[in-house]
Amino acid sequence: MKWLLIIGAIVVVLFATGRIHLYFYTTSEPAPAAGSSGAANVVSSPIGAPPPSSHLGTGVRTAADVRWIRRMNVFCARRNGRENSLPAPEDTTTGLARYAAQTLWIWGDYRHQANGLPSPTTYAAEAAWVEQADDATGTAIQSVLDAARSDNRDAAHVAIAAFQSLSETTLRTYRKIGLRACGQFHP
Repeated sequence: MKWLLIIGAIVVVLFATGRIHLYFYTTSEPAPAAGSSGAANVVSSPIGAPPPSSHLGTGVRTAADVRWIRRMNVFCARRNGRENSLPAPEDTTTGLARYAAQTLWIWGDYRHQANGLPSPTTYAAEAAWVEQADDATGTAIQSVLDAARSDNRDAAHVAIAAFQSLSETTLRTYRKIGLRACGQFHP
């Protein structure tokens, strides 16, 4: 778990010092601008966190809200414990792919449990935000796996950094909603 933080910090330092350059390409080539040489345009496509609303997690929580929050935190704590029990991966594409695949399986199992827990109608906006954040997190983990499976270690590290950024962006809202354990997932 800490290897992601270390790798992310290394990537940020190398990027800031100009020792590495990160490029993201679209899968289709846009039409070149007038007067350009026709080279592929470089674009950035970060994994988007759902926008937090100022009213999420505010107001008086009903008993149903508290029960839902408690159950979700149990699901998330179980998910975090399973992920934390995984051995740290080797910094190879095979090691990263294996770790990402295991993490994705853990994430999928958590999502199955979470989706089976009906949210109270009084906490519907918060539950919808959590579902969007969970979708984005699943996409981020899948990006790491796809990059590692394509034997592109640099792209895997970029995907890990994007995952960390997403995690940091959503953490405050998870806490505001009352889902402290859910916002602590950092593979």
